[in-house]
Amino acid sequence: MIYSLNEPEFNNYLRTIDSYPILSKLEEIELGRLIKINNDQEARDKLINSNLRFVVSIARKYANLGISLSDLVNQGNVGLIKALERYDYQRENRFFAFASHSVTEEIVEAICEQTKLIHLPIELLKTFVKIKKYCDTQMKTKGTHPSESEIQSLFFSNSRYPEERLRLYHQYFSGNNLRLDDKILRTNPALRTSGFNFIDPYSTINQELEIFLDDREREIIKLHYDEDLSLETIGTQIGYSHEGVRRIRNKALAKLKDSKVLEDLHELQI
Repeated sequence: MIYSLNEPEFNNYLRTIDSYPILSKLEEIELGRLIKINNDQEARDKLINSNLRFVVSIARKYANLGISLSDLVNQGNVGLIKALERYDYQRENRFFAFASHSVTEEIVEAICEQTKLIHLPIELLKTFVKIKKYCDTQMKTKGTHPSESEIQSLFFSNSRYPEERLRLYHQYFSGNNLRLDDKILRTNPALRTSGFNFIDPYSTINQELEIFLDDREREIIKLHYDEDLSLETIGTQIGYSHEGVRRIRNKALAKLKDSKVLEDLHELQI
């Protein structure tokens, strides 16, 4: 059974899921077989319920990021259910070892959406969480915040762009949304650049897009990168096919890339 959680019910929920027995690997494989062959609902419920506590353990790692723990658990449970639809008992894997990526992905997606921040790669967000916990610990134990050089040395020593990653970390936890041009650059490989500089650095992104793009191109770019809508959703909204939206988006990105006001293009790996 998956619960729809709110704060007053959360402690009761934790006590309930703690009562579910942890299954052995063989028991999980057998339940997976019953689900696959017979679409057995009882087997499905048993396999899900026995793994709910592991969702909580992952959700706790992402607590204090602007979303309640109960909401994170709710979203993680969605990932658990999605993973069950893809679980192949014949590979003889423990179910949660298989499902943990899906659970984490749903939790990270919820954080990005509810805090209205850029959608970061899961591994990068995990690093950001580790940094925040380290900084919080240093403040509690020593009363001081670690220096930026210390953070870079501890967490980004193998990165080609430690300063850029640290800047993203500060933006992520400052509550400030990234600009639309930041989103475009970090989600489109063809435009990954640290030199996405316009003629007038004080102009708004809307003014910048108006210089280079027509109305339809500007609309699609803003819907896709600023509102994070899929190409399919945009197509439905404006009456275009998925392929039509894709072509317009690519044409708009090409205009931005080839524009004479873009300087110092070079690859930026986030």
